[in-house]
Amino acid sequence: MKYLEQIEQFLKMLKIGLTHASMYFTEHPIYQKTVREVHRELQQVLREKNPLLIGVSPDALIIDNHEWKNSRLTEDLAVFFHTRMVSRIEFVDGITEQELHTFLSYVSLSAQEILSLGGLGKIFEEKQVAHVHVSDLDYSHLLKNAGVYHKDIWKYLLRSAARSQKDEEMKALIDNFETVVSSLGKELFQEAECRAQLRVFLTHLSKSQKSTLKQCSKTILQYLLRDRDAVEGKIPVEDLRNFLTVLSDAESADILWDEIAKGPDFDASAFSFFLTLLSSKNHEIIADKVLHRLDSVSTEKKHQMKSRLEDLFSTAFSSGPREASQVYQEALSAMFEAMSDEGRWVFDRENARKNYRYILLALLDEKKKSEQMRRIAEKISAETIHAFEIRDRGYLAACFSLLKRKDDSFRSELQEGLRGLDEFLETKVLQGEYPSGMERYLSRLKKSSYGPRTYIQKITQASSVSPALLDAFLRFYPGETGRLLEEVKTRQAQASYMTSLAESAAAADSPSSLRMLCGLYRDARLYLRRVILRVMRRMKQYDIDFLFEVLSGSEVFLKREALAILAGIPGARARAAEILFRVPNPFGIRENLLSSHIALADEFSLSEARPYLEKLSGQLWFWHNKTKRHAQEVLRKWHEKSD
Repeated sequence: MKYLEQIEQFLKMLKIGLTHASMYFTEHPIYQKTVREVHRELQQVLREKNPLLIGVSPDALIIDNHEWKNSRLTEDLAVFFHTRMVSRIEFVDGITEQELHTFLSYVSLSAQEILSLGGLGKIFEEKQVAHVHVSDLDYSHLLKNAGVYHKDIWKYLLRSAARSQKDEEMKALIDNFETVVSSLGKELFQEAECRAQLRVFLTHLSKSQKSTLKQCSKTILQYLLRDRDAVEGKIPVEDLRNFLTVLSDAESADILWDEIAKGPDFDASAFSFFLTLLSSKNHEIIADKVLHRLDSVSTEKKHQMKSRLEDLFSTAFSSGPREASQVYQEALSAMFEAMSDEGRWVFDRENARKNYRYILLALLDEKKKSEQMRRIAEKISAETIHAFEIRDRGYLAACFSLLKRKDDSFRSELQEGLRGLDEFLETKVLQGEYPSGMERYLSRLKKSSYGPRTYIQKITQASSVSPALLDAFLRFYPGETGRLLEEVKTRQAQASYMTSLAESAAAADSPSSLRMLCGLYRDARLYLRRVILRVMRRMKQYDIDFLFEVLSGSEVFLKREALAILAGIPGARARAAEILFRVPNPFGIRENLLSSHIALADEFSLSEARPYLEKLSGQLWFWHNKTKRHAQEVLRKWHEKSD
């Protein structure tokens, strides 16, 4: 009876501890006192039963084969742990207050925050909490119902499948691969870790499921063409090509035809990207098969498709590989020579308007007089607005390139003539309707017609922050970043919103956006701090002092993200090694921390850490055995690689 009373008392204190962990910061006296009390009650239980195993069901706890149910206390705890996908918790005698503090801090995070960190089991493994073990539930069952966690769950399952390579985990991805790609979207390709996990998944398929592998590669190519702005120029092309090597020329031709047939979204720049991705393919075969598909469509559709093919295959603004582009142009010429127009002439109004737009650009390029410039610019303004509406990316690229070149000599004339275009662009930004991937065209806007308050309200009230909106705000009002950060504090608990804010700041990739990310990091929760450091990897800007500060912190998984950036900065590597290994370790009290630092040095091949590892490998005292063996192992591996 005494043991059951101890269990109940411990559960009461555990619930209080979880509540306080979500209410108070870690240094708060009330929270610290609560941790001590939970630890005292747990030690009482462990004296009677070691280890203490707590199973979790949706509405009950199972302790020592006894189901604790039908009480508000146990039901609340069961729901709490179940929503965080915990199936079992094991407390082992010897648990310290610090380990219990770590357990309470992380288990009290929201379900989405926990998912973004890889699940509680992985978190405590990374934190090297030796006396608490958490088993996660199967996350895939959550996917049977619609919910806000899909993206995080798919990312978790992809990571888990890549690590274990078990057939049952792979099957969940295979059965839902289109959903995986559409849910994760650009993160699947922009994040190096996700790309590596995707390669592991595809390699697994190549060994036993070739047909499934081809279907998955088709899905990847279709996504890359549809959302190319998220990847083009941001990810090494070779990394993307690796996902497409199994596609045959015929399969590539089918995808190209399907994309062209969908309509104007597949434009000249999309076609160029297709050629770049599949530069290793036999484009003579692909072009021939695409053109032969014309025989299978109706007469009316044939003329429409001929116009589309002519526009794409012979465009003068294509930036694709020259040899591949030439193949398609020659195939098109051969087709026109071989087939008649069947006595029909079809007037293509949109194509005529497109030609008119390019004629205006040519005129602007030739004119030298200010008044003529202004009049042509007014006409270009109207046509460029139309091009934005229909997503004519090829024309927009040519137009803004020319405007940038002419701006130095005819700035006032162009600004006057293009005033309507500027107003249109800013209105689209504030209405949240600015086309994704076209943020670079905002650089021509020199000033805003609205005040900073308008932008701050739009940003803080949006469901997610568009890159265009944040880019415009930072461009116009870089000195107002502090006000924005102060106001977004009220939305700290909204993971998807805060993630979109961080990603949009990284997309802007400017000194102002970097300062904003550093400021956002200061008050961010752990999951968001990790997101911020990861998006910083994609930026050309960096704050080396900020990264060193993170590296000097206490969270190993955050240090890893900071080191991932610092390792790519030659002048920072030596200082990073010094910070990691200047940790004092009297009587081995920081063996676990130093061992995690050795693992980081190994992961990022931080050769600058060699002197520190050599010193650690020669330690004599037995309480340093863990770091001594670990350092020796890494040095041996590095030596073998150098040979």
